[in-house]
Amino acid sequence: MNWKNFVCSVVCLAGMTCAEAVNYTPENVSASIALKVPGNDAKRYPLTLQQLDNSNFEYQWVAADKLPVVIYQNVEEKDGNQRIVIFMTALDDVYFNLNSATL
Repeated sequence: MNWKNFVCSVVCLAGMTCAEAVNYTPENVSASIALKVPGNDAKRYPLTLQQLDNSNFEYQWVAADKLPVVIYQNVEEKDGNQRIVIFMTALDDVYFNLNSATL
């Protein structure tokens, strides 16, 4: 086996091992929302994930300021996979752009 094949094999094996180790947890997720009311510029708000008291898999995204939207998140596990469902309710007429990323 030549050196190039060996290095490619090690990189692929390491990538597969790391991919199996990645799992959704609230600690490794960040999010922000940009809100725009007609006639004003959009403003971005960082969001933090707070676990709801009644469940291990239900969360609410909250900001430091009061927002005209309410955002909930539910993590469902089925057949060894995780499905993330986000529920958003607007309290006023507003345009939004929700961004979320896993760290």
